[in-house]
Amino acid sequence: MPQRVLPIYLAVDTSGSMSEGTRLEAVQQALIQLVDELLSSPALGDQVRVGIVAFADHAELVLPLTDLTELPSLPRLYAHGATRYGPLFQRLGRVIDHDLRVLRSQDTSVLRPFVFLVTDGTPVDQDWERAFQDFDRRTKAQLVVITTDAGSEGSGIWQRLRPVAVYEWNDHHDQVLATRIFGVVTDFARTLTRSVMLPGRPDARPHLPPPYPPLGEADLR
Repeated sequence: MPQRVLPIYLAVDTSGSMSEGTRLEAVQQALIQLVDELLSSPALGDQVRVGIVAFADHAELVLPLTDLTELPSLPRLYAHGATRYGPLFQRLGRVIDHDLRVLRSQDTSVLRPFVFLVTDGTPVDQDWERAFQDFDRRTKAQLVVITTDAGSEGSGIWQRLRPVAVYEWNDHHDQVLATRIFGVVTDFARTLTRSVMLPGRPDARPHLPPPYPPLGEADLR
């Protein structure tokens, strides 16, 4: 029986503002928690593969799709530049297209890719939608938005991205935010690895995890 593989990609905004309030550090901590979870849950670790694309003025593949349980160390993320979606979706589209071809050549049953967009703002480039449309057409990936401080402009951007879920939080306590990011990714991973959501079935949608409540004062104590 072919091995089932769920490709997960973290698209991490590494613009200069992500250095504020330890937001980027929260992402790093969430990755550590994710590795620990995959190591302690063999059924999940056997199916989940993770790739990381960092983006700001340019997009960089900082971690090719891999089995995190076999990774000796995690890449370090650094903040710089401004938030631009065009370079992200151009690079991510090529990366996912390549990864799906490789996985299918290995006699694996590949679940539809999921992309977790972690950002604290809206893009400064105005022509990003062409790159997004091409990305969407090439990969058929599902998108989940995790955002802090996107402001009132964020809702309009998220509608154009057509994500399956949006998580918006305004507080930036790094440990709490890290746990929330980790929780979203692992909740989806557990749900999706139990599903039969294959790339050739655009209508297949599993029962997705419920939204997390906003962060409150009790979370920060």
